[in-house]
Parts: sequence; structure tokens; C-alpha cells
Amino acid sequence: MGSVAPENAAHLAHTVHVAILDDDPDQLLALSKWLGEAGFKTSTYDRGVTFLKSLQGASIDAAIVDWGLPDMSGVAVIQKMRDELRLDIPIILITSRNAEEDIVEGLDAGADDYLVKPARHLECVARVEAALRRANSLRLEKSLKDKPVFFGAYHFDVGAREVSFGAQKVLMTEKELQLVLLLFSELGNIVARSAIWSSVWGIVSNQVSSRTIDTHIYRLRSKLELEGQHGYLLKTLHGKGYRLSMVTAGD
Repeated sequence: MGSVAPENAAHLAHTVHVAILDDDPDQLLALSKWLGEAGFKTSTYDRGVTFLKSLQGASIDAAIVDWGLPDMSGVAVIQKMRDELRLDIPIILITSRNAEEDIVEGLDAGADDYLVKPARHLECVARVEAALRRANSLRLEKSLKDKPVFFGAYHFDVGAREVSFGAQKVLMTEKELQLVLLLFSELGNIVARSAIWSSVWGIVSNQVSSRTIDTHIYRLRSKLELEGQHGYLLKTLHGKGYRLSMVTAGD
């Protein structure tokens, strides 16, 4: 099995490709349908060996891997993805096991997150999106640690948790730094509160007060002067989230 769902997000510059491995045809169809409707491109597989072989020549952005497979365990698949194929992509383990030791085993093998069966539509999409955002933020952090990176007037020193702009040097908390890096990685896009909770705090929930985020946004805007005077404007879009945008004189 190796079908590809239609691409439903032509507005995106890059349609994110998610590979799904599950031997339950109904669940495989549901996962592919949910993610396809959310704008992802999906490839589906029902055997671990076939899945691993396909990854050698494919370009994927994330993967969902079932624990129980006919030919090998999902944990073994993930270990091979990490150790042999050297894939640095978000991997979500889906399993009927919910004991702490089982979850830890999956995470230790290289999974970034997990879903407990029966998978639920909105949770599935939310966890995939959260895993992708975390991966993008981590890549940005790694690049910033390896070499100096500038966003216009802003210079990030992730190791020291400092941001410099103009003659100023500002010390950031860990969450402030993660949040501002997320906003820069999504420059020009609306970042929803739920996306911030999942990416920065690791919480996938819509039932959390936004006061903590509002406070962090206020502090970022104040500490880094993100009000347009240095080329970037951080706006609160009520009911939608936040957007960091580039601005020019006269905007």
C-alpha cells in the first residue's frame, strides 16, 4: 500500500508531507482523510519494511507510526528511522497502550509525541501541527547556536539567551526566547494561541487561559520594541492570535 491523498492546500508555498504507517485499514483511511482535509499531503503504508524502504527515496516532513504491526514493532521502525536513516523529522507514535512505561519506551526510541487509540480527529491534527511547529522552532534554535543569525536589526544569541538590537542587549527567559523564535519562524503568518501552547509549553488544549501568553507577548513587545521602529511589528489579532510582520517606514 502506498497511496497519496490529494493536496488540499494550494495556498501554501510548501505542502507538508506526512507518512502514515498503520495496518488497520479503517484507521489508516481516517488518519489520511483527517490530515488531507487539514491541508497535508499524505502517503499511507501498512507494513514496516515497505514503509522504511519508501523513506529512502522520499521527502517527508513528519510521520505517524503505529506500535503494533504485522512484520515489526512501531518502536523498531522508529529506531531505524532515527539510527539508520538518520531522519530528523517529527514522529508521532500511535498506540492502544497507555501505561507510562510503554509511552516512555516509545519516546526513548525517538518518537516526539504519541496518540492513544482510538485516534480522534481534532487531537490528531493538533498533535501533528504541534510537532511540526516544535521541529521548526528547534531547527531555528540550532541554526542560531551554530552561527550568528540576524533578523533585520535583531541578533539572536541562543546560548546566552540574549537578543541584541541597536545598542541594546536584552536577556530573555527560556519561554520568551522560544516564543519570539516561533514568531520569527512564522513571520507574516497568524500564530494561534493553541499553536503557542503546543509549541512553547507542550500543551495541546483549547481549554487554557490565554493570560500567560498575553503576558509574554506584552513583555516581548516591550523588551524587544516590536512596534515597528526596528522593522518588525507584533500585533494581537483578537480572536485569532498574534502576527509578527516586517514593516517599512511609512507603514
